[in-house]
Amino acid sequence: MIQLDKSIPAMSRFAEAGIKNTSDTVDSALGATNLRELPTDIVQLSSKTIEDYKDLITPELMQAFPRFNCQVKTVDLQIGGQVVTGKLLGGGGTKTAYEISRNGKKEVILLPNKVGNWKKVLDEVQNTQKIKAMGLLANDLCEVEPIIVNGQTFPALKMKPYSEHDFTIFDSKNRSSSTGKLEDTIEIKGLTIDKIELLFDDILKDIKTLTDHNVRLGGDCFNMAQTKDGKLRLFINDLGEIPENSGKIEDKKRVMQIYIERAIDSFFNGFSQETDFCSPELEELGSSENTSILTERLLAKINAQ
Repeated sequence: MIQLDKSIPAMSRFAEAGIKNTSDTVDSALGATNLRELPTDIVQLSSKTIEDYKDLITPELMQAFPRFNCQVKTVDLQIGGQVVTGKLLGGGGTKTAYEISRNGKKEVILLPNKVGNWKKVLDEVQNTQKIKAMGLLANDLCEVEPIIVNGQTFPALKMKPYSEHDFTIFDSKNRSSSTGKLEDTIEIKGLTIDKIELLFDDILKDIKTLTDHNVRLGGDCFNMAQTKDGKLRLFINDLGEIPENSGKIEDKKRVMQIYIERAIDSFFNGFSQETDFCSPELEELGSSENTSILTERLLAKINAQ
């Protein structure tokens, strides 16, 4: 789970599930002890409820619940009294993403590839809230969504599709999921280390925010985003399986260097594979020698802030 300073403001305890709630419904949810007791028209996101969702992940459920991987192209899900069909978007070692359409809106439902890791995956809800509270970019929506598959109740994750965000997202792990290509806004011809260094000004601010709040992230969390005004930012994703750490980051310079290296990787992964693999300019700029030079420059700049 993310460790951060206690000065970060607390987030709202509840998130609506698309249906109006009454005060009686909220009160009954507060007293619920597991998912099956929760009213179907509310998803409560307090830490207590997250633990209740985790309690649902029993050995019996782990054995009975189906695994979802990229070979499962569609899946029928019962959500909030509706049966919807999820269409495969992609997946990794822990989660598989399906897009659904409900109440006129597109949503992404994340289902387990490995149920045994799902308790950690549920931490993504509160971790995403904390990251956004710092002013960093993360998914606009991250909630627990109770679903039923093959008669089994399961706490899935619900997120907003990349395409529905008001900034462009470049997925470092799965470029096909990106909503744009950096070559559409950054001219590769004439691109130099000096120009890339200037593009990283706002990314360095994001990295400094992370280290100032003692946040330790794995490499899979780093992606690139471009805002409407053309600024490059970090897009922090895949926030479930973050190892717990205590205390402050002692060697912040070393952590900053690691984050800068991951941001540089995310930058080059923001170009389409066709362009990346066929561009001699990008190949030269992305060489170990040039990325080392860029890392040193960026590290010196962030330490001077």
